[in-house]
Amino acid sequence: MKKVLFIHNSIPEYRVVFWRYLGKYVSLKLVITNPDVEKKIYGLDKNIDGLDIEYVTSTSKGAWKQLVSESEVVILPPIDSPHEYIIAKVIRKMCIDEDKQFIYWTEKWVPSNNQQPLKKKIKNWVQTLMIKSVVKGANKCVASGSQSKEYLEKKVGVNPTNIHVAYDSSTSPQTITREDIRKKYAIPKEQKIILFLGRLISRKGCDVLIKACSPLLKQGKYCLLIAGTGDAEESLKAQSNSIGNIHFVGKIQPIQRRDYFEQSDVFVLPSVIEGGVIEAWGLTVNEALECGTPVIATDAVGAAYDLLNGRNGIMIKQADAKALREGIVKVLSKLPDREEIKKEYSKYSVRQMALEFTQAILSR
Repeated sequence: MKKVLFIHNSIPEYRVVFWRYLGKYVSLKLVITNPDVEKKIYGLDKNIDGLDIEYVTSTSKGAWKQLVSESEVVILPPIDSPHEYIIAKVIRKMCIDEDKQFIYWTEKWVPSNNQQPLKKKIKNWVQTLMIKSVVKGANKCVASGSQSKEYLEKKVGVNPTNIHVAYDSSTSPQTITREDIRKKYAIPKEQKIILFLGRLISRKGCDVLIKACSPLLKQGKYCLLIAGTGDAEESLKAQSNSIGNIHFVGKIQPIQRRDYFEQSDVFVLPSVIEGGVIEAWGLTVNEALECGTPVIATDAVGAAYDLLNGRNGIMIKQADAKALREGIVKVLSKLPDREEIKKEYSKYSVRQMALEFTQAILSR
C-alpha cells in the first residue's frame, strides 16, 4: 500500500471515520499541526484508537524531514492560516526536491463579490494567492464538491483535468440504546418534527429558521427542535419566548445524533452568508440524508449544490424566511420515501469519499 502522510490542522470528530476508511486502502500517517482547534470549536467526544497520529506544530524543515522522506504521497494541509501556509510551502519544496507526489485538498469556495465586504474580499484574495503558490506543481487537487472544484478552476487557475472530486462526507455512529425523542420532549405524535442540529452562532441562520417557523408552530401541527450550543443561544431563546412548540435541547454528542435525525421529519440547515463567510460544506446534510431524513438547506451551504435533488430535499435562497417556510411546508406536505433517500445517498457515503480520495492518491 502507498505510504501517505496526511497533514491536517486538527482531528475533528467528523473526520475520524473517513480516516479509518482511508487507512484500509493506504498506509496512513496523520500529522496534526494545531491540536487545539477542534476542542476550541466543537468539543465533541471522539474515539481515535487505531489511528497513527503525530503532532507537529513547527514550521522548520528539520521537524518534517523524516516524516516526508518516509512517505510516498503527501496531503498538504488546507491553507486556513499563515501557520498552515508556511508548513505547506516548506513541505511542497521538500516534495519537489525529492520528486515526491503531493496533493492539495480543499473545501473552499467563495460567494459572489457583492456578498463579500471589502475586508473579506482582501482576505480571500490573499488566501487564493497563497493557495496558488502551494498547488503549483501538485500532482492532484482534491475538491470536496462542485463549488470547491469551481473555485480551484476559476479562482486558483488549476487545470480541470488535475482536479479530482471526493464529495465531502460524514456519518453518525450506530446506537445500541435508542432514545424516544417524542417521549423525551412530550411531542404529540401528530406534530411534525423540524430539526436543526449544529452550533448556535449567528451565521447558522437559526433566527431566520425561527422566524420562518413561527406561523407554523402556532398552528400546533409542527414543533422545532434546536440542538446545539453557542454564542447566539440566549438571543434565540428570547426570540422564541412567545411562540411555543420550540425545544432547545443543548449539545448533542455524536452517539446521540442518529436518534435525532431518524426521528425528525425534516432537517433544516438555514446558514446565511455573514461577512462573506459561507458554509463550506455542511456535513449535517450528509448525516440527515444517511438516516433517510429529507433536508432543506440554503444556497450558502456547499452540500446543497451536490446532495439535494428535489426528491430528497431542496435548496432555497439564504436569509429568506418566506422561502424557508414555503420549503418546509412543501417537504412536509408529501414526505419522500426514507428508504429511497438512503439508497440514493449511498453514493456519497464516507466509504465512497475514501475510495475517491484513494483514486486521487493512486493516479499520477
